[in-house]
Amino acid sequence: MKKTVATVLTFNRIDLLKECIKCIRSQTVPVDHIIVVNNASTDGTEEWLNTQPDLEVITTNKNLGGSGGFKKGFEKAYEHQSEWIWMMDDDAFPESDCLENLLKESELLTDNKIVLAPVVIEGDKVDHMHRGYINFDKIKFPLQVHTNDKIFQTEGNLVEISFASFIGLFIKREIITEINFPHPNYYIFQEDMEYSIRIVKAGFPIYLVKNALIYHKTRRKPVLNEPNTITFSSKSYEKQKRTISQFYYDKREKYEELSKINPLLFISKRNWLWTIMQHNGMNMPLFLFLVNDIFRSAAYILFSKSNNKLLFNLFYAMYSQGLSGKFDNATILTMPKNTNL
Repeated sequence: MKKTVATVLTFNRIDLLKECIKCIRSQTVPVDHIIVVNNASTDGTEEWLNTQPDLEVITTNKNLGGSGGFKKGFEKAYEHQSEWIWMMDDDAFPESDCLENLLKESELLTDNKIVLAPVVIEGDKVDHMHRGYINFDKIKFPLQVHTNDKIFQTEGNLVEISFASFIGLFIKREIITEINFPHPNYYIFQEDMEYSIRIVKAGFPIYLVKNALIYHKTRRKPVLNEPNTITFSSKSYEKQKRTISQFYYDKREKYEELSKINPLLFISKRNWLWTIMQHNGMNMPLFLFLVNDIFRSAAYILFSKSNNKLLFNLFYAMYSQGLSGKFDNATILTMPKNTNL
């Protein structure tokens, strides 16, 4: 049986893919096999992959989105009967000892059915958005509560969490046997949140491994201090906070121009809503959130100087599909014309 199969999902980012594969090949503990899911790239990715004899390549006949591509990757890795499956995007660059540190921690745990997640680094900062905790008590978008720098002040190398994105997710094969694969119809966004919920609901813990690092998009290294203690030259990566008025005018300006309307954001909100409906159902916190959110969406439609009908159709599809689970990605993705997806 193979110990570890690494799986990478790529779409039209050949330079990032090459760097990602280089990082996987350079692990201090080698992976046993590398799978690349090529999501119908058109930038020369397929031609380059054909020159790499050590890679198993799956090329789809169309872009299946992140969720469809990840499902393909999980399925193919599962077929290899490996003990561990290591999942990531093409813009993820694991540190050379990342796999070694993940395996070391797995051997120290008595519970064999676990999920491990390396710390995600963006530049010289921890990107906390990719690790956190699912909280159904307070309904908000996004649903997960992010980790923060306090995790590095705790003793030990492990922090139990309940949400981990697919950037470097390290999962035991037996868990997939019990919870199945990610949902392919999400197209993009929230599929990792939904999968994390399934993992935890099935009784399998997710641990953040503090000394296992994976870089996201950039490869500037953080400052390392003592073992199990990480300090950084600046604060962790966070989105800049905006006032309510700034948020409103930003949205209004964006919705006024057809080219700036991004249907993927409506896909994301739809997926978020259906994930809550699946795993927590309709309750008063969700109902109150929806009342406020629908009122705000109606204000965007009403006060937008143009694209009113388009916005109405997008918001309607987002809410109706999110509440019913009857997904029709094409109706959302093909609404805006001349939009770069």
